[in-house]
Amino acid sequence: MHRQVDWVSIKENDWRFYLGDCIWAPVSNKQGNWRMTLELNGKIVADKTFKVYLPE
Repeated sequence: MHRQVDWVSIKENDWRFYLGDCIWAPVSNKQGNWRMTLELNGKIVADKTFKVYLPE
């Protein structure tokens, strides 16, 4: 269920986010492709896939 949004405020246009709280121990099962999407009014407006590597 989506909630009606009466206003949208965009303070900056360079996409910055913090993924650190998504990578927790054990990290071995977090490696590989991760996909993040941003949805607005029921439509995906951003879609990014990236790879998490373990240190060698």
